[in-house]
Amino acid sequence: MNSRLADVGRLDATLQVFLNKSVAKLANFYDKAFLGALTSGAGASAPTISKIGSTATGIDVIENELKIIDAMEVKNDVDTGFTPNTIFLPRADATAIKIALAKSNLLDDSNFEYVGTNAIAADHYLAMDLQNPTATVEKYADPNYSVIAALEAEPEANSDLLMQLPQSFINVKMTEPDEPQRSYVYVFAEANVNILEPNGILYGGYSA
Repeated sequence: MNSRLADVGRLDATLQVFLNKSVAKLANFYDKAFLGALTSGAGASAPTISKIGSTATGIDVIENELKIIDAMEVKNDVDTGFTPNTIFLPRADATAIKIALAKSNLLDDSNFEYVGTNAIAADHYLAMDLQNPTATVEKYADPNYSVIAALEAEPEANSDLLMQLPQSFINVKMTEPDEPQRSYVYVFAEANVNILEPNGILYGGYSA
């Protein structure tokens, strides 16, 4: 391999690493921003549930789920029209819950999808009804800098490809100055959360 090909290979690898790290940092930033907005906008009364640790059983998990479901479905003795189906909680707690359900052969009896994240405070959880419009993520993807947005601008021509791609609001801008083997890459995004129905969002904590 000549030195030019080696340089190009190193440049491509460096660029890929940069993009991977940039997208991961953006994802972590918006994970915290979105969940922060959701916890602030939560309107359902949250019950205190038991802490799930290494000694917990699947029965403990199901008991907590039933408490959370009842708390969201009924407020001031009136049906709210919302039923939680997804819970965001610290990663270690999500793992402990999944293990407890698996050991007790109760995975199929669970009412929720458990999502582990670093954006939820320790000993807290966020339950949501994701089957009904409780909140929306408003995002802008610039077709000049987003491959997906550019494809979406011509959906008929790109329908097969779009079906394989997840929605994205991440934009990438690249410029190449006169200097050889040098490029400038900018990764950016614009998004916000709009709370539609606070009763479909519940934020609470664990007991000791």
